[in-house]
Amino acid sequence: MKLKDYFKKENLILHVLVLNKAFQLYLKALIIRLTGENLRTRSARDSLGYLIRKLKELGFEECSKKLTDLAREYRDVLSILEDVYSEARYAKHRFSKEITKTLIDIVKIFLENLSWVENYVWKS
Repeated sequence: MKLKDYFKKENLILHVLVLNKAFQLYLKALIIRLTGENLRTRSARDSLGYLIRKLKELGFEECSKKLTDLAREYRDVLSILEDVYSEARYAKHRFSKEITKTLIDIVKIFLENLSWVENYVWKS
């Protein structure tokens, strides 16, 4: 099956997998840029927690608090994103359009806030 056929058939799990990977990569890129460290985790929650701690250690309390508040507010979504790969691979879980849209909207919120943090840190 060709890639374009996945999208025609609305294979939403593919959308969610790509979304999850984009979120993880952006987090890792920020961590590398901020600390020079390359985390060996595939967990977006672990990466986010690490970034929050490092921001606080470096004196960026406002950034740390902003991301902490988001992580608390969207704890359930972060958990779903964490389980996406194994559910797609082993449980053959399918995501509804509504859940996929919700995940996309919330990851966009995270990405916008991570972008704000990035701009704040490097303009300071």
